[in-house]
Amino acid sequence: MNMRVNAVMGGVALFFVAPMSFATGTGTPGDTLAIVDGKPITETNLDARAKGVLAKARAEMYEAKKRALDDFLFDYLVEKEAQKIGRTKDQVLKSELQDKIKPVADKDIAAFYDNMKKNAQPGRQMPALEQISDRIKQKLEQDRIQDRRGVYFDQLKKRYKVAYNFTRPRMEVATGAYPAKGVAGAPITIVEFSDFQCPFCKRALDSVNQVMKEYRGKVKLYFRDFPLAFHDKAKPAAIAARCANEQGQFWGYHDKLFAQQKLEKDDLTNYAKELKLDLGKFEACLSNEKARAD
Repeated sequence: MNMRVNAVMGGVALFFVAPMSFATGTGTPGDTLAIVDGKPITETNLDARAKGVLAKARAEMYEAKKRALDDFLFDYLVEKEAQKIGRTKDQVLKSELQDKIKPVADKDIAAFYDNMKKNAQPGRQMPALEQISDRIKQKLEQDRIQDRRGVYFDQLKKRYKVAYNFTRPRMEVATGAYPAKGVAGAPITIVEFSDFQCPFCKRALDSVNQVMKEYRGKVKLYFRDFPLAFHDKAKPAAIAARCANEQGQFWGYHDKLFAQQKLEKDDLTNYAKELKLDLGKFEACLSNEKARAD
């Protein structure tokens, strides 16, 4: 099964998946890149050696081309629309963007500020609201214009029958026997790479849960632990979660790890007790080389 990277949130990479044909955006598996003693070296040979690096480069190239193309198309379509209705481009942009956004109210600024404080790093001194309210207002106005721009762009593309002729790069990501939840055979699969010690991964969990709730019956979620080297407690926590999975309690253990983010050895054992796992099997699993393998 092939899948594409759809988003990265904090330390979490989300792959939205559907059955699809192979496409790299820069070549096809059979493309010959070099010949050695008459033997062709192809895209497939490179993928076998450096799939991750090449996938990242292809994705970055695709995004750069897509942004450039969309900027070109937006200007082109606005000019076309302006000519059609007998107005200037600036007049069209004003009437379709600035004039159609909701004015930023004081309550919007206050809500944005409260959210900043909520997500600020511990110990960070926040400036007073009065000091940054103008900047917050400017940002909210820009965000609303960008949102409206996207809506208007979609309308223009539909009106003038725009069809893209190149595709997002895709790569295979194994799901195997990794912990999963959702409906078997769902049209969309998410493979989540996450780190139990990562605060951004914890925040991203709300978004993942929201997707699973809103698209119930249409999504299957796989979890792959991805402990970062500078998080010293992430690997032991991932191993403990694997051991909980052996007793059918991965998701319960997963939720406790993220809810508490207390990851000392005693904490890992306490979570197992709370879930009523067989502690003998759990402790044996923690030292098992199979559970510790990357």
